[in-house]
Amino acid sequence: MIAGSERWWRLQRLVHSARFRMTAAFAGFLVLAGATLLLVAFAVLRFVPDEAVQRSGDGGFAPNRSDLIEVLAPTAGYAMLFFVVIGVAGGWLLSGRLLRPLDRIHAGVRAVAAGDLTHRIALRGAPTEYVELAEAFDGMLDRVEHTVDSQRRFASNASHELRTPIAVIRTMLEVAAQDPDGTDYDELVRRLEITNRRSQNLVDALLQLARIEAGPRTAGRVELAAIVLQATDAVHGEAEASAVTISTTVEPCVLGGDAVLLTQLIVNLLQNGIRHNRASDARVLLSVESTASGVAVIVENTGQGVDPHIIPTLTEPFVRGSSRISSGTAGTGLGLALVATIAAAHGARLLVEPSQLGGLRVRVDFVTRH
Repeated sequence: MIAGSERWWRLQRLVHSARFRMTAAFAGFLVLAGATLLLVAFAVLRFVPDEAVQRSGDGGFAPNRSDLIEVLAPTAGYAMLFFVVIGVAGGWLLSGRLLRPLDRIHAGVRAVAAGDLTHRIALRGAPTEYVELAEAFDGMLDRVEHTVDSQRRFASNASHELRTPIAVIRTMLEVAAQDPDGTDYDELVRRLEITNRRSQNLVDALLQLARIEAGPRTAGRVELAAIVLQATDAVHGEAEASAVTISTTVEPCVLGGDAVLLTQLIVNLLQNGIRHNRASDARVLLSVESTASGVAVIVENTGQGVDPHIIPTLTEPFVRGSSRISSGTAGTGLGLALVATIAAAHGARLLVEPSQLGGLRVRVDFVTRH
């Protein structure tokens, strides 16, 4: 019973396969073409007289319609059988050859479904349609693999960053518990407050990043001059405490977007320039200028330089010029990640490169004209 069911399932699968249908179509067209030719031949025979016609030369009789039909009928049967055999055999072989690239594509899909994101089809020498499909699939896998790798790094780094302040708090409390009389509780409270504030800032930044990635917010007309003024006011205290000079050059520009997110973008760029700067003669330059396609926001700073190999990863969470952030440095390591996410939400192009001032140069191009 089981064997019969399996045979029935295989038969159903064969009947519904593309190869079977292509074979049937090819054989059907070939048989139809052959039948049409035979019908034409029989139609022509209608014009042949059915009476016996004596030849004038030797006195014999020429074949009449009945004689020709008697000869043609069995020949037509053999011809139709030939068309069926050639149609089925040729159609099966031809369809198998045409569908062979799909086997590689199917194998690639199964490999990816099994978890191998490094697999690529890399189809060559096949019909154009199959090659384009394989290239589109490989391109999609490249993007998926990049996204998954970024998410894995994000999860690893986020867990590390969230675990670090918890471990610091636990250590401080354990030390205080071991020596209650010798503990400076005012200092302990101060350090706990600093550590707790950093944890809260980190969680807030993660939530903000998630909200931005969840979907766009309400867009409107934004005066960038007003946005720059708000952003510079927001970081003025930190810049003054770090002895960093902020210089701005702003052309009158109007941009369609979310004012809150655009303010956050410029604030994050300025904070990144302030926190990753040098000790003396530290500067951050902010410029807003019109371009042929829209508006460009450019922020660059002085500094010790950035390894060019690290620059492509700077917009990933918890990555900066020297290394992943540690608990002892300012910030959360999400500044440029937020900038990249906000820029993407506004359809802007983000360019990060070394600055001639010694630090980093970040350019965000917003498209307002096509």
